[in-house]
Amino acid sequence: MKLYVLAHSFMRRYFSGLLWYCVVPGAVFLLTLPFVVPAIYYLEKQATVRADHQTYEAQQFTFGRATQIPQEVQKNRLTAVGGGNIADTDYRAIVLDEFFRRNDSPLYGYGKVFVEKCDQYGAPFDCTTLPAIAWVETRLCGYSFSHDQRNCWGFGGSGPNRIWFDDYEDAIDLITDRLVNAYGPQYMTNPESMQHVYCGPHCNSWGPGVQSMRYTISNLAVEMGYPPLIRD
Repeated sequence: MKLYVLAHSFMRRYFSGLLWYCVVPGAVFLLTLPFVVPAIYYLEKQATVRADHQTYEAQQFTFGRATQIPQEVQKNRLTAVGGGNIADTDYRAIVLDEFFRRNDSPLYGYGKVFVEKCDQYGAPFDCTTLPAIAWVETRLCGYSFSHDQRNCWGFGGSGPNRIWFDDYEDAIDLITDRLVNAYGPQYMTNPESMQHVYCGPHCNSWGPGVQSMRYTISNLAVEMGYPPLIRD
């Protein structure tokens, strides 16, 4: 009997301590784990974005950074672009590649793909909407994670919803198709009308930003000696 009392006293004293100092904290940890892990992931992602942004700004990836037009671009200038016959390279592709080159974008060299997909899906002639969206969303894939995803357009949503593409050509093809056939060409010439669907209900400056960059690209064509891409 005495042994039982001692054992009972021991268990009550130390089991109670074990319960409060081990079991309860462990249960709290397990209950909060589903909330803690996403929070840590989000904070790490934000830190990566900030670091990429600081690197981007430090390297001064700004439009017009390099204003001298390369000789190979000058050689490809067309003598007649007003009609339907384009002799060598479509000047729209040349202008887009110059825009990408000036901004040190990995999209440099894909100007022809943008133009081909515009024509294939019946997008507006200027072909400036996709490049302008890429500028507003990711500074033309200036951020490392957007380049890794080959997704300069934030397409698919944020975080784990964002689509990973095999290459830029696949991305340009799919997104051009979706903008033309899911939104409509009229939305591509008026990005503000689709900003709350493409970007979200909080994106009140997205459309004006895209439209402004469309005209910046169009004016670059004039600077290079071509007609403006946007023909109002």
